[in-house]
Amino acid sequence: MMQKISLSLGLCSFFILASCSTLEVKMDYDNNVSFTGLHSYSWLPGRPLKSGDPKLDSNDLMHRRIRASIDGWLKNHGYAKQPREQADFLVSYYIVIEQKTRITVLNDYYGYPRGWGRYDYYDYPYRNQTYAYEYEEDTMIIDIVNNKTKKLMWRGTAVDEVKDLKTPEEKQARITEVVDSIMAGFPPK
Repeated sequence: MMQKISLSLGLCSFFILASCSTLEVKMDYDNNVSFTGLHSYSWLPGRPLKSGDPKLDSNDLMHRRIRASIDGWLKNHGYAKQPREQADFLVSYYIVIEQKTRITVLNDYYGYPRGWGRYDYYDYPYRNQTYAYEYEEDTMIIDIVNNKTKKLMWRGTAVDEVKDLKTPEEKQARITEVVDSIMAGFPPK
């Protein structure tokens, strides 16, 4: 009876952990650049780089949502959109989706060594349960480029498991959440 309960608890905790994902946000920037004089921006010419994934490359709805979210964030933080020749910096973004596999191994000992306590190695058989979870991982990269030197000044990256979003409102809300999380690190303090 105890084995069934512990196995059930192990399976429940696995599926709870597998369903939870967190947005991992990172940023990098050039320490030699002053970000204090930046007031205006423009978009880097051309579309984002082709990923080879038709779900991304041909989805104009998604690209318009992303651009609108980045424009909205920059406007709300005091940056004015200008023609490219007059802008202090240029903005671009990239999206990548990769297939991933998460492997989880559960055992009956929950971290205690075998033979712990009154049970010996042979009294309680050692068993592992291995679970493989396949999912898609989504990476968004936002770049800020110096308009005069054309060199990368700042890069923000967010990585998370692809969510199954059904409506345009859910998709826009998720894009806004990701863009806001990335751009929270711009300009660097």
